[in-house]
Amino acid sequence: MSLQLKGNESNPTTNSAVNGNHQEELNPWDSPNSMFQEDEPFQVSRIQNSMTATIQGEEKQGNPIVSTIVKIVMALVVCAALFLGGKAIVSVVMPEGKDITGLLKKNADAIASELGVTFIDNSEWVPQIHQYSTGTVTVKAADGIGIVYIDGKQAGVHIRDKAYTIYGIQIGEGEKKAHDNTSYPFDNFLSILNDMAEGKTTTYFYYNETQNDCIALTVNDTTNRIVGMTYFYDYNLVMQTIDKF
Repeated sequence: MSLQLKGNESNPTTNSAVNGNHQEELNPWDSPNSMFQEDEPFQVSRIQNSMTATIQGEEKQGNPIVSTIVKIVMALVVCAALFLGGKAIVSVVMPEGKDITGLLKKNADAIASELGVTFIDNSEWVPQIHQYSTGTVTVKAADGIGIVYIDGKQAGVHIRDKAYTIYGIQIGEGEKKAHDNTSYPFDNFLSILNDMAEGKTTTYFYYNETQNDCIALTVNDTTNRIVGMTYFYDYNLVMQTIDKF
């Protein structure tokens, strides 16, 4: 019985069957050759795909940063365009005037020479000169600027055009802006309501007691913008009939 068992184990048919069963259970991919020849390209491909996914992931992670930078740059460009555009509009609507503060106390001939203008008598300007002396007012005017006389003596300079500025003040400017930004060293100011042909206005007299001079700013009560300004050499003279206290 023992020999019979050996004979069965050595039987080719039996071995073949056993080996056949074993072969059926083996996965063909488990053989060394198959693993080297077939699985390796698959592994390489999978690694390549993994690397691609990683790179794509990094690119996706970088996109928000790039997008933010682009948005910031675009915002700066837009802001710059708006600033330059706004400045251009302001320069058209409110052109920069020529500062003639240094000319105010010069005589009429010197002012005319400096500005390249000719002053001639113009009675139409007289109602625009707000002063309260007992003297007679006359004006010699050119384009946008005039010399004021009281009883024939030069008493000040009147401006009604945007082409000129004095002490940082310009025609068309808001009254509050002029008040806040003027370089004129005033001690105080007072206001007088006027009725003019072009509508109701208020004239603000900014004065310096030590210098005894003043600036009269006439403001349109509807627009609150300056429509006329006069620099007077003698504050006490132009306020002669006004009770200031």
